[in-house]
Amino acid sequence: MAKCPDEMPSTDIRDAGMGVNSERKTILVVDDDPDALELKCELLKQCGCDVLRAPDGESALALLRDNDRIDLLYTDTNMPGPNGFEVARRAREQIPDLKVLFSSGNPAYENLKLSDRLLMVPFGLQEFVDAVAAALGTSAGGPEHLRLTDTLQQMLQKRKRAPQPA
Repeated sequence: MAKCPDEMPSTDIRDAGMGVNSERKTILVVDDDPDALELKCELLKQCGCDVLRAPDGESALALLRDNDRIDLLYTDTNMPGPNGFEVARRAREQIPDLKVLFSSGNPAYENLKLSDRLLMVPFGLQEFVDAVAAALGTSAGGPEHLRLTDTLQQMLQKRKRAPQPA
């Protein structure tokens, strides 16, 4: 994921939660880029999701074996070891109805016909939030999607108000 310093979320925003009447979503995030992994996980936590993180495919598969309640697998496609497509295939052997969101910077995948969503790199944080909400099956105007978007907007506003180092 492209790093946009003016869009980096602040880490001291309180957890917005997924709402009193809705269930918290658990998302497994897999990315071999430590900075991208940290940013995505932090944003999802701020949006009220429970987040599991894995720096590679093997770690992701181990987490999948140990956790029976994962709502979404979000994975980079290009990783050493099992790539994102292989991780998703093996994950669905355990959890057949697992929702999957892929991201890739490989232009060869741009026109790939997948049954799952594919987010092409680079992408902005709002696009990421929208893709996660869509992959989870929340409607564009639904309460969970609005909560994700509101949390993102609060994070960006706080970031803009924070004093910048000289």
